[in-house]
Amino acid sequence: MFSASVADYFDGVAGLWSRNYSPQGAMRARIARFSEALFAQGIDSGRLLDFGCGTGAIASVHAGLGFKVTGCDIARHMLDVARREHADSGVEWVQLPPGNTRLPFEDGSFDAVIASSVLEYVPEPAHVLREFHRILSPGGVVLCSLPDERHPVRKKEQEWLASAEQPVWRAILGCLPRFIPLRRRYDYLKLSVTRWPIEKWRSVFQEAGFDVADPSSCDDPLLILAGRKPSPSHV
Repeated sequence: MFSASVADYFDGVAGLWSRNYSPQGAMRARIARFSEALFAQGIDSGRLLDFGCGTGAIASVHAGLGFKVTGCDIARHMLDVARREHADSGVEWVQLPPGNTRLPFEDGSFDAVIASSVLEYVPEPAHVLREFHRILSPGGVVLCSLPDERHPVRKKEQEWLASAEQPVWRAILGCLPRFIPLRRRYDYLKLSVTRWPIEKWRSVFQEAGFDVADPSSCDDPLLILAGRKPSPSHV
């Protein structure tokens, strides 16, 4: 599902990652967005998988809301931080081998799956979505935040990456420590390999067996796309 380089990158930034979910952190708003999206889909309890849980902030908050949460990730150091910082959350933490092609969960194990900005790192998201479909119970919901290519920020990112790939800049960036923001931005954009138009994401979700909600308007660089596994009566 993931390359070893993705695991290596996130292990390298694990010590800093929790800052993103601090009260002033750049990713803090994602927690509320996922909660609101779950509630909007009629999911307010049950078994929840946080796929690509990182250092565990989203998983821990949802465990506090009453969900029975499993958090999984390929980055061992990320999970080490999650276990340490959210030791009393009740979340079950599971490490995924980078080359694993099947999730280590039984069919119908979860009522909802959330994936916060994960599928962009996966070369073949269709396979991951089919696995989500397998492990969801009928009527279960998957919520994935994805780079919204309609947003101006995304165009600027690609323009910046094209400039950074020039030999001189690439050499300079390669010498910078990973924790330097400029290097982190470069590494992120190099690994964010799957950036599709919303129409293609919808099609891939549907091919995996999901009924897909209409996407929202483009008012944020991240879009949360919702899919539901049909119940038998709707198949």
